[in-house]
Amino acid sequence: MSSAAIDRLLQTAVARKATELYLTAGEPPVLRVARRLKRLKAKPLDAEAVAAIVADILPRQSREEFEQELEETGRTEFVYAFGKQTWSHVLVAKESGIVAIAFSLR
Repeated sequence: MSSAAIDRLLQTAVARKATELYLTAGEPPVLRVARRLKRLKAKPLDAEAVAAIVADILPRQSREEFEQELEETGRTEFVYAFGKQTWSHVLVAKESGIVAIAFSLR
């Protein structure tokens, strides 16, 4: 999944007034809208797709630092900007080899 595909998912989240977008291996993308979780009508993501998303959105200038933090602590956080005025706080967590991503939209 490319950063363009991630941006489309995030645009869908904004259009549906979601406050969060969750990407987890084995599940389709999930939005939090009005405190309720809503699965998008999409195929479940596999572990490779989620790992590719992380690799694609990690900040380039400090990629090694973020990757090291993820390996050492099981989590890392950063900001991902998309569109003209929208950004997201991103939490990437790794447990038992499974990576999950939570985007908090602002």
